[in-house]
Amino acid sequence: MSLALAGACVALSFSPAAAQDGALSALGRRAALLNIADQLCGGFYEVDTAAAERRAFRLSTEGVKRYGADRFRSALSDGTAALLAEVRDGGAATWCPRYRDSLRRAGVSDVIGGPAL
Repeated sequence: MSLALAGACVALSFSPAAAQDGALSALGRRAALLNIADQLCGGFYEVDTAAAERRAFRLSTEGVKRYGADRFRSALSDGTAALLAEVRDGGAATWCPRYRDSLRRAGVSDVIGGPAL
C-alpha cells in the first residue's frame, strides 16, 4: 500500500462524522448525568436539583440546536441507559463519589454538595 493511500485510510477512520457522533454521545451522556444525579446520588450527597436541571436544560438546548431533536433524544436515551448500567454494575456507593469528584474537577460545584443528612 502506498504511503498516500495509507494516509487516506487513516484520515477516513477519523472522519468529521465520527468526531461529531462522539461529541453528540458525550453531550447526551453529560445531560443524562445531570438529569438523574438526584436519583443516583441523592442518598449519598445533597443534590441541588434546580442547578442540575438548569445545566441539563442548557446542554439539551445545545444538543438539539447542533444535532436536531431526534438525534439528541437518541443520544440522551443511550447515555441514560449506559449510566444506569454502569451504576448497576459498579454500585452507586462507589460511582457517586467519582462522579462528584469529576464534576468538581470540571468546575461544577453547585450540583452535588456534601454528604446527605
